[in-house]
Amino acid sequence: MSLNKIIVAIATIALVACGTTKIVEENKEQPGEDQISNETDAGKIWVSSFMDNCDGAVPHMYYLQTQEKTEKPAKNWDCIYQTIQGFEYEPGYIYQLEVKRIMTEGLPGLSLVQVISKERDPDYFRIYDIWAATQMNGEVLDVTAARPNIEVNLTTMKIMGKGMCNQYFGKIERYTTSTIKFGPIAGTKMMCPEIKQEQFFLEALKVTTTFEIKSMTLRLFNSNKEEVLRFQKVD
Repeated sequence: MSLNKIIVAIATIALVACGTTKIVEENKEQPGEDQISNETDAGKIWVSSFMDNCDGAVPHMYYLQTQEKTEKPAKNWDCIYQTIQGFEYEPGYIYQLEVKRIMTEGLPGLSLVQVISKERDPDYFRIYDIWAATQMNGEVLDVTAARPNIEVNLTTMKIMGKGMCNQYFGKIERYTTSTIKFGPIAGTKMMCPEIKQEQFFLEALKVTTTFEIKSMTLRLFNSNKEEVLRFQKVD
């Protein structure tokens, strides 16, 4: 082989190698850049109207619950521990979304393609009302006398109402399909003959952890699953 042919061959190999390197560099994932997973480009999921702390994964942290079924599910939701990029969640509504799977800084995630549907969930808002107390620690209250009441507002995540003597108010710190926890309760400081009963009522609210609604009746329970308060829905 002549010297010229050898030089041409070497130059050709060098050009091919440079071109290949350039293509690899151009296709190389940049740090922090979102990349669509090779597994699934897009898919549909349902998002529950309730958030949950997922069996205490992180205390005081609540996560979206989703399912990938074709039809709208009623239960057995799965927690996801990351946000869905581009999705603005409003509690109390069941969503169907089209999403795509992405990688962000080496971690899998979801990105919103479109909101297919958004439907108000009546089960979420069933406690959102005004309730009058009928029983306290198992004792039936006199319906002709002054009775405590409670207004549950899920929009502001607050409660307010009147005991036997005083107005009171507080925050809802946790709310799921069967659990509810109230924060510190404050109120006015007036005295009346029923002040001890009012103190029992407010203490019962403080220890409430779960609830149950059947027909027009709301029952609150403590951590030992003992009923502490019972209410009737106010018309």
